[in-house]
Amino acid sequence: MGKLKDQKECEYARFCGQKIKMLREKNHYSQQKLAEMINCSVVTLSRVERGVQTMKFWRLTMLCDIFHVSLDYLVRDSGAERAAAVPSYVISLFDSANPSELEILSRYMSSAQEEIKAHQDLERKLQTAREELERYRSLERELKSAKKELEKIPDLEHALKVAQEELRRYHNLIKV
Repeated sequence: MGKLKDQKECEYARFCGQKIKMLREKNHYSQQKLAEMINCSVVTLSRVERGVQTMKFWRLTMLCDIFHVSLDYLVRDSGAERAAAVPSYVISLFDSANPSELEILSRYMSSAQEEIKAHQDLERKLQTAREELERYRSLERELKSAKKELEKIPDLEHALKVAQEELRRYHNLIKV
């Protein structure tokens, strides 16, 4: 698509891109695989995920089919998602806490955030490992194919020797 025109469009592009990236990672697709599935380049998908570019409508509908989500879910910031990020009981804990309890809750929340970050890092490493495993399996398939081709060489060498022998006989017949 083109350059983003205004602040609102930039915010929309970032939000939509983050949602696409989240769904892609949740479903264990590499950018390469998803780009192939929706018929776009990896560069385009990367730009969309980073919120630098918006995606064409027909590709958004393909993503909805792939991820089994509605277009509304994919492109709208419903607010319910933001509210779901912080459960109401947590908000009420902070609202009713005294200063010493707030300190404990703050430490707990910091610890929880660190745990979440560690979990996300592990998820990224796991995805990288899955992608590496797929590359390894692909190379393994290529190696097997190459070995099969190499196994044909003795047959080709024998056929070459037979053809050379026939050629010699033919030359001998011509000389006679």
